[in-house]
Amino acid sequence: MKRIILLTVSLNLVLTPDLLIATFGNTPVAVPDKTSNERPDYKWATSSYVGYAWSCNTNLRATNPDKFNQPVIGDTNNNNLGNVPFAGFSLSRRFRKIYKIGFSYDVYGNFLYRKYHYQGIAPTPAAGVEVLGIPYSRSFALDHQGALFNLGLKLPDKYSLIIKNMYIKPEISGGVGVGISKVKSFQALGYSSTAPYSQLTTLGSTNSTKNLAWQFTAGLALYPKNSAVSFGVAYRYYNGGKFASSELFVLNDGYNHGLPANLGAWTGVLKTQQLKMYINAEF
Repeated sequence: MKRIILLTVSLNLVLTPDLLIATFGNTPVAVPDKTSNERPDYKWATSSYVGYAWSCNTNLRATNPDKFNQPVIGDTNNNNLGNVPFAGFSLSRRFRKIYKIGFSYDVYGNFLYRKYHYQGIAPTPAAGVEVLGIPYSRSFALDHQGALFNLGLKLPDKYSLIIKNMYIKPEISGGVGVGISKVKSFQALGYSSTAPYSQLTTLGSTNSTKNLAWQFTAGLALYPKNSAVSFGVAYRYYNGGKFASSELFVLNDGYNHGLPANLGAWTGVLKTQQLKMYINAEF
């Protein structure tokens, strides 16, 4: 019996490699065709990107202007929020060959509003109103994040410009979602022009708002042949929606003595023009 078992094992060791070769040797293997002009037909894509945002005028205004210092005719509270870097990621799926539907999430650096007024119109000094001298300045910081659903257009490879081993094609997209804005460090600064001279301030507490946000993007994408990774550069107009300060302020002057007062919010709109660079992985 032992001899029979040993003989069987020996035959298996000899025949198994030949059997495997005969069975699987002619099975085709999915190997990318390095000479093909067609890229693989990917359905999903994820993208990471960084960029820089140039803010536009905010249309900043007080909902209760009679309680605050206001600029004279010819001056305005309207000003931009500075320029900041941003970063984000997206996940999308392609439908009907050329349409992409996906989700994106962006995080921005701190925007900063600051406006100095050489002249102005001050309300009648009293308790419950802002008492600042002339001139005066107003400033605040704005944190912002955006989450959007996007619809994009991805042209087939036959509409690409092909340079050596690279497809170059335009891409456009638009999206809507929610912009989350936090106004913080809100303050106005003036001084008393009569003796005893002193610094006067208005301080606002932090406030967060969620409002409709939207974007439009147009750019150029570069797709290496036989690669699931691509990259590109694009222009984007992004409207982050309305933001608002807190309605509660602390007035540090001789009439209010640092007591809190509900004076209504300051409101504005975050609008930016952006340049972004991205890397895209398809699967």
